[in-house]
Parts: sequence; C-alpha cells; structure tokens
Amino acid sequence: KLSRYVLEQQQFFLHLQGTVESAEVVGVNNLYCKFVFTKGKDWDLLRPTDEPACLEEGVTQLSDRKPGAIPLFVWNHPFNVTFSSTNPFGWPQIVVATYGQKENVVGYGWCHVPMVKGRHELKIALFVPTAANQKEGMAWKLGGHTPEFRDPAWIAQPLGREVTKVKSANGFVKIVVDVMTKNMEALGY
Repeated sequence: KLSRYVLEQQQFFLHLQGTVESAEVVGVNNLYCKFVFTKGKDWDLLRPTDEPACLEEGVTQLSDRKPGAIPLFVWNHPFNVTFSSTNPFGWPQIVVATYGQKENVVGYGWCHVPMVKGRHELKIALFVPTAANQKEGMAWKLGGHTPEFRDPAWIAQPLGREVTKVKSANGFVKIVVDVMTKNMEALGY
C-alpha cells in the first residue's frame, strides 16, 4: 500500500475559491443561478472531512434587478472546491444556468476554469436553446415555458452540442475565482 506522501507526489491539485458574483441580463426582473463544476474521468473532487461545504454545485438566492440603466443582479454566492488529477485532460469547467420567474430558463453558459494561478474575473456569456421547428416552438409558447436542457452540465460535454440550436440570451454571469495549484510544475505541467 502506497503512503499518502507517495500518492501526493504522483498527482496534482487544483483549488478554486471564489464567488458567483452577479449577472447582467436584459428582460427579467428577478434572477437566480444554479452552477456546477464538471470534470473529466481522471479528476477527483476532494471532500475534506472537516469542511462539509466543499460541493461541486450550488444555487444562489433570488435577486431582484438593481435600479438603474444596467440590468444588474447581485448574488455574491461563495464556492470552495478542490480537485486532484494525474493529467490535465478533462480540466474542470463551470456551467451556469439562470432562472427567472416561474422557473423559466433565462440562459445557460459555461467556460473552462483558468489554468493560471491567481485571481480571475470570468464573464460567461449566456445562451438559450431554441425550438427545432415552428411546431415545437409554438407548443413551448402555448405552454408558457422556454426550451431547456434536462441536465445543464450537458452543455460542457464535447459530443452532441453541434446539433443543438441556440441563440444569445443577451447577458452574462460574472464569476470571480482564485486559482491555486500544487505539484503541477513537479509533474511537468
């Protein structure tokens, strides 16, 4: 059985600490955000026993639009996750899904977590799926909902996205993240 020290020398660690800070989205009066970190098969999410708040997904509170010309929604929802891996393939990504009144999807977005140490401000552009045809679009409108994905994390997967029709949601989610790494240089990354 290998010691903990030997195991730590054969893998590297990625620690992310930050906030899902805000969004600017046109056309809605209140908004909340669900977010999830996705990762490749070679990656593990570390869950320290003394820190139960280490989750790979979360939901912000509902925010009302701030008065003014800019349609701003502020959440400042914290996150704190640590991953380990033996190679960078499948580098973690963050997926966001924003919802407005009546649980209607306002927009989806995703991006890779930065690979460089330090503080980063991410602006994730939002998009929404569109109906495949006019008949389907009419059914969605009559039902009072917009098309949505069953699993928002699906948008970060490489297969099948190219056949999905989307359009801009006229907005973005702002995330501030501090990226810390350990053992990457020692392993040649």
